[in-house]
Amino acid sequence: AHFTKIHSNPLEYCEKNCLLYEQGRIDLVWRDWQLLGDAKTKQLDRCVGKRLGSAFSFRRDLIALKKILLRLFNEGRRLETSLASLGSYFFRDENAIPRGGHRDHVWNAAEIQYAELSDALHKLRGCLKALQDARDVTKSTCCLPRVQGVERQQRLCNLVKDGCAARLLKRAAKAAPELKFELQDAHRSLVEHDEDDDDRVSREPARTVVDALDATACTRAEQKYALAVVECRGGLKALSIHEQMVVYARTLRHA
Repeated sequence: AHFTKIHSNPLEYCEKNCLLYEQGRIDLVWRDWQLLGDAKTKQLDRCVGKRLGSAFSFRRDLIALKKILLRLFNEGRRLETSLASLGSYFFRDENAIPRGGHRDHVWNAAEIQYAELSDALHKLRGCLKALQDARDVTKSTCCLPRVQGVERQQRLCNLVKDGCAARLLKRAAKAAPELKFELQDAHRSLVEHDEDDDDRVSREPARTVVDALDATACTRAEQKYALAVVECRGGLKALSIHEQMVVYARTLRHA
């Protein structure tokens, strides 16, 4: 709290001291805007307040979703272990039966149960891959930089190329040479839509806020201060998070 009070000037905000600024709530933005007076604060709120409030709410929801995905993934891994153990219990070795030997109803029932368990296990592993992708993207998105000009993680620049689906297609092409060309075409089609939206995610939020501030009666110095408040209180990061997830949703639709 002591250091937060010392580093409370939004105009001094930078990458080195960014962690000393409280952020993540719209009321912090309103509090700092009050230095410009009630009239200017109301103008700013009308221009960008609603969008910032929605972005902060979206950020909180994404953090909650990230935790839910992690919980589901961990539960899925435990279920995977249980299914694998249960499958080994019902497994029957055909070589254990002498040639022409009799297979009783218990053997046949166990074989059916093993097939059902094996199918469920493979479906579960597919779901875990999807959960892993979603967890990685949401985690990386929540860790987007708070300061303008800092590059995003490479993981977010190539959402499909670095994802589980693309890696599985590559492995399948090596394991099944007869389907190599078909799988390579599928992989190429998947990656073609994986565009780098760095401009939209990293720079568009700041441009949007600047355009909105131009519509107010604030002077250039006041606009600079208002933008610095939005940045240091996490507003630009929240807007970037929203844009990043829009990009991710579009990538999933193409995939």
